[in-house]
Amino acid sequence: MKQFTVMVGLNDKDTKKRVINKNKAKEVIMRIVGDCTVSDATGHYTHDNGEMVTEKSLRVEILFKELEDVVGYCKQIKQELNQESVALSYTEINSMLV
Repeated sequence: MKQFTVMVGLNDKDTKKRVINKNKAKEVIMRIVGDCTVSDATGHYTHDNGEMVTEKSLRVEILFKELEDVVGYCKQIKQELNQESVALSYTEINSMLV
């Protein structure tokens, strides 16, 4: 089984500023992903144009899903929140619901 972590910045890719509030972004993510844990984070990101920014971000933890599904969630989150990219990492783990 894999544990997935998705890092989502909250700055808009076009304006380079936050145009959606954190709670609305969480709602979008939870609608797309379903079961997950979403927590606040601070990210440092270099835009495609080379500009480095510090931005409010969200860390999304996902269990019990397949890689192909999570990649699809990431693509949808990226589009709906107007991001240049989102970061996806995963680790093999042992986990169960008790």
